[in-house]
Amino acid sequence: MKERDEYLERTKRKLDEWNAEIDAMEARIRKAEAKSRKGLQVRVNALKAKRDEAASKLEQMRGVPGDSWDAFMKGMERTWEELKTTIGDTKNAFEESVGSETAARK
Repeated sequence: MKERDEYLERTKRKLDEWNAEIDAMEARIRKAEAKSRKGLQVRVNALKAKRDEAASKLEQMRGVPGDSWDAFMKGMERTWEELKTTIGDTKNAFEESVGSETAARK
């Protein structure tokens, strides 16, 4: 049971870190030029949907009986990897879009 609780806590902490990154991205969107804003917001909205899916699965995992834990955890790991990929892609889009705006202003 201790291992399960540690996994849930570690996953929750990472999700909290990613929530902070999403908040930072939204702050950057507000400062971005209008032409970049819409595309970036679409990406962040997709990211938030993935985050919400992961948060929901994490909450469900708290009530999963021991004999179903392994199967449920595998599903969570797939969702987690998708979220991780989406975060990376979104960060790259930010750097390309907002980074190019910054360079253009110089």
